[in-house]
Amino acid sequence: MKLRSIAVVAAVAAVVAFLPGTAWAAKGGRNAGAAAPAPSISLAPGSQPWLGGTVTFTSTSTGAKDPRVSVTCFDAAETVVFGETGTWDHAFLLGGGMSLWLMSPTPVRCSAELYAIVWNGHNPQQYTSYATTWFDAAAGAP
Repeated sequence: MKLRSIAVVAAVAAVVAFLPGTAWAAKGGRNAGAAAPAPSISLAPGSQPWLGGTVTFTSTSTGAKDPRVSVTCFDAAETVVFGETGTWDHAFLLGGGMSLWLMSPTPVRCSAELYAIVWNGHNPQQYTSYATTWFDAAAGAP
């Protein structure tokens, strides 16, 4: 009976050792096994959310090699009037050099998506969307 109890305890210990979140004990800290914060994106302080203004974003780490940000702005009819993609630290000139928004200035609603594309050699690429934020942009500087 004693040998059977030892075998059961050993089996349970082996299973528990491989459960998520138990790695912290091996790494020597309470928070070492804690999950990383979810990726996020938000309009950075100092951004100028209006036509002709420049916006930048703050984001939490995605773990991706080259995360990107895609900004898309929609008018009241939900027509895309501006779009631009850049690196995560890119400064976006709202309206760009030419866009429907520049030709017809109105207040718009914009989204900024944090994403990554992983190239898999000859296989199809992998697109991963991490987080999206929305912001309003005026038709001109205040």
